[in-house]
Amino acid sequence: MTKPCLPALRRGWLAALLSLLAAAAAAQADPAGPAAVLAPGMTALPEPTLVMIDGRENEMFTRRPTFVPGMDIINIHLAHLGGKNFLWRIDFLEPPDFDAGVFNLYFDTDLDAATGIQAVAPETKAAPPPPLAGADLSVTFSRNACTLRAWTAAGAADDQTREVPFHIRNRELYIRTELALPAQQGRVSLAIAANTHSIV
Repeated sequence: MTKPCLPALRRGWLAALLSLLAAAAAAQADPAGPAAVLAPGMTALPEPTLVMIDGRENEMFTRRPTFVPGMDIINIHLAHLGGKNFLWRIDFLEPPDFDAGVFNLYFDTDLDAATGIQAVAPETKAAPPPPLAGADLSVTFSRNACTLRAWTAAGAADDQTREVPFHIRNRELYIRTELALPAQQGRVSLAIAANTHSIV
């Protein structure tokens, strides 16, 4: 049975500043283990930097029968693997549980809310939470699959999606993305937002 849509989790965004230091990494889609999200030559998952704190949901939500601990975002971390490759680690309250749910991660790579997704408020309280206004890329994880979608400057979604590598370790979901981010003085910046909701 499809669960009712969960209340929107707190959304946050952060300009993540990263030094471009690591060696370049090539994409390799293999969700079977950590090697799927590592750069060539790496043998262990790196220690990423905390870039967003969402925190545990308050008791008003956790007492509801529709609350799923494996969909409750706690923190988001980020590590630069070199070149265009970035590794995201999303911590959940319990091991990720998205057989009947969806996790969305949005990227506004040009920091311009006027381009990309034109977000609007949900039509009803039961509707999924809105995306990040201005996002030009989004990653979706659901039912053991992880895909990336691009959005045009006018806000139209690309008809094609592509798989991106992921790995699950205990309460952590790792996702590797390729992002073309312009560097300024050895640093890059972007805005991010994340949410989860049930499949309706």
